[in-house]
This record gives sequence, structure tokens and C-alpha cells, in this order.
Amino acid sequence: MKSILFIICTFFTTFVCGQTTKYGELIMDARQAFMQMKYKFAEEKLRIALGMDSNRVEAYYCIGLVYYIDCEMEGKNCDTCIFYFNKAIEKNKDYENPHFYIGSCKGTVHDFNGALKEFNIAIEKHSDTLVYARRAKIKVQLKDLVGACEDYYNSAQLGSILSREIFDRNCYTKPKDK
Repeated sequence: MKSILFIICTFFTTFVCGQTTKYGELIMDARQAFMQMKYKFAEEKLRIALGMDSNRVEAYYCIGLVYYIDCEMEGKNCDTCIFYFNKAIEKNKDYENPHFYIGSCKGTVHDFNGALKEFNIAIEKHSDTLVYARRAKIKVQLKDLVGACEDYYNSAQLGSILSREIFDRNCYTKPKDK
């Protein structure tokens, strides 16, 4: 999961700013550090990139990913993660899908209504198996079991074997088409 996050970040960074600029080099260095689990070093490089150009989205998005790991793995820095992803949205609302990460962090801190709102936006922008499955977990927390089953079903329809297993074990009827 960690490497997928930074591969996404790297692709967009390379596409948007290229590797020839100092800013781009810092982002690439941070990516390498991230993949080696050197999160503090990655954060340092990203902060330097932000100091060079605070009007670009890439560093905000990537530093959000660094804090996302902290939030997901240890329940720490969730507010900081949310802050950086919101800054990324502020810089470019169409860049990647930070709403997924914000929703995940809000779920970690038990802000389930806030998480649901973010996952709804994430699904509007780009629905995939993981977004539906994460939203389903939030719906379970909110006691919306019918909605959770619908999301597990949608995730399964998009190819998630785990969501199919969860749906088959816990849901009794296929959701009605809307």
C-alpha cells in the first residue's frame, strides 16, 4: 500500500513538474525515502519543496501521504494529514483523490460522519474497490448496514475478492438498482 501511494505521487509529480527542476528532484528524493520507510527524511525533503514553491500541489499531496501512514498505522498525526490534503485540494481540487485519504483519517479518529462525506466525494471523483470498501466500513460504524452491503457489493463488482467474501457472509440480498 505504501509503495502504491508514492508511485501515484511520483507519476503525477513527474508528469506535472518533471525531474529536471530542483522542486522535482526534491519530490523524487522524498519518494525514494518514503519507499525505504525513511518517513522523516521524506518529510524534510517535502518541506524544502514547499519552501521553494508553496503554490504547487505535489508537495502538499505527498506530505499528506507521509502523515497518512502515521495516521493509519499508529493513529498519530491524523489532523496533520487532513490539513495537508486539504491544502492540496485548495491548490488543485482535481489533483488525484485526496478525499479518500481524508476520509480514512477521519475514520481513524472516529469522525464517521466526516469520513462518510469525504468518501462520498471520493466516489464521485473516482470509484474503485478500495473507496467503496472503506466507505462500507464507515457505514457499519454508523449502523447503516444496508448501505454497507451496497458498498461491499459495488466493491465486489469492481473486482474485490475480499469485499465479495464480506458481502456473501453478511448480506442476504443483492442491492436494488438505483
